[in-house]
Amino acid sequence: MLYEIPVIRKRERIFSGHNYVDWCAYCGTVGGRPIRFYSKDKFLVEEKALQYISLSRHSPAHQILKRKEIIDAANAIEYLAANGFGEIPLTQIAYDYIKRTKRLGDNFNKKITIGKALNLFVETLSNLQPRSIQSYNSAINSFLKSISQNILLNDISKHDILKHLSQFTSIITYNSNHSRLRSIFNWFVSEGMLEISPMKQQKPKQVPYREPVYFMPEKVAEIMRVIEENPPEAGGILFFVLGFFCGIRSAEILRLEWRDIDLDAGTIRVRQPKGFSRGVKPRIVELEPNALAWVKKYFQHGKQGKIITTRMTEWKKQVLEPLGLSWGNDSNHNVMRHTYATMHVGFFRNASATALNLGHGHSSTVLERYYMGVVPRDVASKYWEIRPLTT
Repeated sequence: MLYEIPVIRKRERIFSGHNYVDWCAYCGTVGGRPIRFYSKDKFLVEEKALQYISLSRHSPAHQILKRKEIIDAANAIEYLAANGFGEIPLTQIAYDYIKRTKRLGDNFNKKITIGKALNLFVETLSNLQPRSIQSYNSAINSFLKSISQNILLNDISKHDILKHLSQFTSIITYNSNHSRLRSIFNWFVSEGMLEISPMKQQKPKQVPYREPVYFMPEKVAEIMRVIEENPPEAGGILFFVLGFFCGIRSAEILRLEWRDIDLDAGTIRVRQPKGFSRGVKPRIVELEPNALAWVKKYFQHGKQGKIITTRMTEWKKQVLEPLGLSWGNDSNHNVMRHTYATMHVGFFRNASATALNLGHGHSSTVLERYYMGVVPRDVASKYWEIRPLTT
């Protein structure tokens, strides 16, 4: 690997009682062998190193950097390294700078309208998930209804932002638009179109505590007995087992395969969890004794492929709704997972372990804030006693 320019170092050594000063030019490595040139004359070592790099790249002699250019480039590298850009090649920085200049056109380092700036931002959304793109577009369109797209970006104040956000009465909608606008204006700052974001020091609204929606152990036991007496299609019963007693999201269940279940270890590997397309790593769910009993009873040995490919919506309507055991609307979405979280942290009192099973990483903040202490331990203990009638 050759460097764009040689790295020049001054060396001071003591040999046999005498002081020696010379210069070393390091030009990188070739085949694992370092390429260095030494001389007492700094000018000679620079010229020799530059000539070597030029010949190695088969470049004409007139392309060799002049001494002033070497110093300028060295200063640039030193400045970039001091500001945290030591791992980025100078060529890449120059390339990104030119690319940004061309994209901004006449507006680079000049005043730019919010409409033009937002158009540039939208061009960066192509690599996001469709849902995120839709969310950003919604926030942008809503913002442009509150403010003229011809207003200069630098003229947008905190008051303009607050006035726009004040129209959202729902805290969730308010915070969603707040989050998107903060990301957008931070991007404007990083691109050099804005010095200070008007979103700076503007915080989202605090969401008041709301108890999670969950089923009591008696209701879950009733649901499971009905399922045992009227079993759904092959593998269908595991949809409820994996949701109620393993805390796996419905979307994740639909991606599970039979090979993800390890009966000997008593675990389930969620290979494609929520957010896996963005790099979220797989997780291991530790099965409690009653969950393992359910899984063992309905595990189909030797079977391959997906465990189940339906959310059992129609089956729930036909079998459970007549008994008053309906769910699936917006008020209790993912209620099986919420029930698991409530009962698991309520009985084991270990928010970190519950968080790992749920895929919250090592963060137990959500569990401690919303689920800890919701149900007494004696109530939660009944949940983990729900087992199949026959094994």
